[in-house]
Amino acid sequence: MIKIIKKNNMDRLFEWIIKRLFKPNEIANRFKLPSNIIYLWGKKNSSLARELIANLIKKNKGYIEDGFIRSVNYGDIDETYSISVDTKNIYYDYSSTNDLENHIIQDLDKNKINRANKLKKLWIKNRISKYNCKVDSEIPKEPFILLVDQTAKDCSIKYGSATNKSFTKMLSWAIEKWPKHTILIKIHPDVIHGGKRSHFNIKVLEKQGIKFSIDGGHPTSLLEKCDAVCVVTSQLGFEALLWDKPVYVFGWPFYAGWGLTNDILGKLERRSIHSIKIEQLIHAVLIDYCRYIHPETKELCQPEELIDWIKSQKQLQKNLPTKSIGIGFTPWKASQVKRYLPNIRFRPRINTFKNKKNKIIVWGKKRIEKNNLGIDSIIRVEDGFIRSVGLGANLIESSSLIFDKKGIYYDGENLSDLEDTLNKIEITPEEKLRANKLLESLIKLKITKYNLKGKDWDAKEKNENKEIILALGQVESDASIKFGTPADSKINTNLELVKATRENYPKSYLIYKPHPDVVKLLRKKGKNDNQIREYCDEIVDDVCIEKMYESIDRLSVITSLGGFEGLLRGIPVTTWGIPFYAGWGLTDDKLKEHEWIKKKRNRVLSLEELIYGCLINYPLYISKSSGRLCSPEQAIKELFIFKEQKEENLNMKQLIFRIWGSLRDHVLN
Repeated sequence: MIKIIKKNNMDRLFEWIIKRLFKPNEIANRFKLPSNIIYLWGKKNSSLARELIANLIKKNKGYIEDGFIRSVNYGDIDETYSISVDTKNIYYDYSSTNDLENHIIQDLDKNKINRANKLKKLWIKNRISKYNCKVDSEIPKEPFILLVDQTAKDCSIKYGSATNKSFTKMLSWAIEKWPKHTILIKIHPDVIHGGKRSHFNIKVLEKQGIKFSIDGGHPTSLLEKCDAVCVVTSQLGFEALLWDKPVYVFGWPFYAGWGLTNDILGKLERRSIHSIKIEQLIHAVLIDYCRYIHPETKELCQPEELIDWIKSQKQLQKNLPTKSIGIGFTPWKASQVKRYLPNIRFRPRINTFKNKKNKIIVWGKKRIEKNNLGIDSIIRVEDGFIRSVGLGANLIESSSLIFDKKGIYYDGENLSDLEDTLNKIEITPEEKLRANKLLESLIKLKITKYNLKGKDWDAKEKNENKEIILALGQVESDASIKFGTPADSKINTNLELVKATRENYPKSYLIYKPHPDVVKLLRKKGKNDNQIREYCDEIVDDVCIEKMYESIDRLSVITSLGGFEGLLRGIPVTTWGIPFYAGWGLTDDKLKEHEWIKKKRNRVLSLEELIYGCLINYPLYISKSSGRLCSPEQAIKELFIFKEQKEENLNMKQLIFRIWGSLRDHVLN
């Protein structure tokens, strides 16, 4: 009997203390800060112990905090991509000077002024904020003034010469100053997502005509459209200056007191003696004071590089649903999808929720009936075509997933997003060049779907100058055969594939390679697979597929992805089913006159168009380094590096799943 040991309150307290005590060390190491300094995380109570240690051992202290371009998602999902570093005091403590103030008062040469102005334009163009979620907050239709809430007990309030009453004062002042405007209060996302407390009673104030932004969305549309911004000490006051908005401040944040804001508290003498331009503030805050780390390379970078990366994240996330419910996912597949959709929730059945705004996410061709909840679409998810180093059946994480709103790519009868894209695609010269470079990388780095290691192989010594044909086996219960071969097709088993290939190419040197899942005993053999040897010259199993691509003259497949990989490498491909890459004039299709092809695939594609549609446009890739969405080029680069490393042993969870997967397949089939 396994004894479950529950954590008591003392255990939890100890873990919390350790986490808080060592968090600054971990962050300092990640951002490559000098190791001879004891770092404090702002002015939080958890820094008191570290400050005491620094004083006792007479070591220099440094103050670090989240930077002003923090991350894509909020703090409970993403780690920070930037930090502020100060040797004197934290930037939000107005009571004494700090490194940021010293940076702000520095004169700038022409190059630095130009850089600050370009950074301001880049910020606006790419709609950057501290957090950079993909959906903007909803904007009122009428003219409005934006008031910014903060979380209760935020250190920047206390150390910015403000209190809870400052927020009440700000609201009363704004109502009096702008009687004809709508007053919109943006509630801090940590109140909405993290359970923290606001300074405003929403229910009471809504009855008084005050509007609230409580969707936790991106603030850029609000900043862009408002007529003025009122803050206590929020960073959004600084961002409003970048948007050229009038800013009214009810505390002493780092950007107030320099003559750029309307300061309700009056003057801060040590700041007001300086005449500051916006370029000085921008350069000091975003360039001099912060350190940035690139989420993929983990190397230090410049703010412009991080902004470019965030821009790419927004573009990649564009087609993903904001609110979604996963139906019927296994725990393993749920964890895979959650990497792409952090806010997704999972339910066993469709009737266990009632939110009409949610999109329904299902794996592959799982049958699901639309009900009366007002669901307008179902998104089907599958592994992408460049997947991993190792088999999915071994619980190896996928580097790419497909989110298809119309169907799924291996369904030959019904339309999918991929088929729709390929029917309409028109690539530019730049996109054609990108497709060719991607192809060069795939071939040079020897990247396939699973990137399995195996024995070298060369059939040219055995074949007596015959045409070498490789027939690729599949798991016969696989959905790509079930949905990619019509009912009237005679070729839908591995044995039938080999027999048909031998009949059509009687003088060839015919090789059969079973699917890796079958070789590893993770999936059941096909019907009558033991007869295949009678019709081929050789059967290979533990052989590197990439090595075989270098030696063969033709591929023969039902619907195997190997046909696509061979096509990319210039190998003639014969298809006996209707895979996604057939019917576009690039393969020898035995079912080219079938209605599934004739009614839906009505054009000839170039190889570059196929590559762009299948590998760039259709899948979404995730970086093994950052855990965030990335380009196919980055995913391929990381897979190559991982492939070259020593092969990892399976952990206990993977081993258990491997045994269960094999047993389930044999029993159920």
